[in-house]
Amino acid sequence: MISIDAKPDAQSADMTLPGGCAVCGGDLVVRVAPGSSRGYCGTCRSLTRPAVRVVKGQLQVAHPMVGSA
Repeated sequence: MISIDAKPDAQSADMTLPGGCAVCGGDLVVRVAPGSSRGYCGTCRSLTRPAVRVVKGQLQVAHPMVGSA
C-alpha cells in the first residue's frame, strides 16, 4: 500500500512506494514538489529522479532511462 504524507498547504508531498526501487526492488521513498521529484531507496541507497504524474485518477511512477552502455 502506498503511504502518502502531505499537508494541505505544503509545497511537497512524501510517499513510500513498496517495492518501487528499480535497482533492487526495495521500498522507494519519493518526495514530490512542483516541477520535481526525488527518490531514495534505504535498502540499496540509490538516489533516483522518478517521473511522477496522475493519469485518470491513478498515480504513475516511471524511472526514465538516463543512459545506456
